[in-house]
Amino acid sequence: MSDEGQVRACAPYSYLNWCDEAASVVREHMLTKDGFTFAVLAFTGQTAARFKEEYIDAFNSMASELERGRAPNLNDNATLRQLLLGKLDEIEVLQAKVVQRDEQLAIAAPKVEAFDAFLDDRGHTNLRTVARILGCKSEVFFEWARDRGYIFPENGALQPCSDLAPHYMEVIYHERYGKFRPQTVVTRAGVVFFQQRWAAYQLAQAKQAARAIAQAAQPRLQGI
Repeated sequence: MSDEGQVRACAPYSYLNWCDEAASVVREHMLTKDGFTFAVLAFTGQTAARFKEEYIDAFNSMASELERGRAPNLNDNATLRQLLLGKLDEIEVLQAKVVQRDEQLAIAAPKVEAFDAFLDDRGHTNLRTVARILGCKSEVFFEWARDRGYIFPENGALQPCSDLAPHYMEVIYHERYGKFRPQTVVTRAGVVFFQQRWAAYQLAQAKQAARAIAQAAQPRLQGI
């Protein structure tokens, strides 16, 4: 152990020995916390091994705390890219909260004029009209809804999955040419449901595009 280490490991200690008639002063050296740690790290056995493991865990925990508090290096391209993508994640969370709030407002106010323009007297609309509300082509909406398991083809018609019926979608039968044919209709709550899911899908697509742009622009971030 170095001279500095010996100073840190041992602390001078003195006391009066009252057992001695002269009450002499006894001078000793006692181990400090650092000295105790230094000594135990040289021990063997299960107890010493457990102490070493806990000591390493405490050191790693402290290093992690220091690492989290370290300011990011904005001159590093990888760090800057990570920060940019993190901000995109924050924006997505905020936008998702806005979508959720809009859904809650729509459910709380069932007489929304925008919906009433597309709903029949029973509060239903068809899947093609939902695509119009979302502002996309029917084929694109049908493919998206099928891929996510919201609807599936059966007996020549699109049927709702059991988890969404009857709150979000229902199957009604229309008589046509003397036969009753099934048709999937969407309820008012179902329109809100598809608006929320479609908005989340669009956000995910925008995020993916932003990631691609960030990756493509990474070589040009050298001067930032």
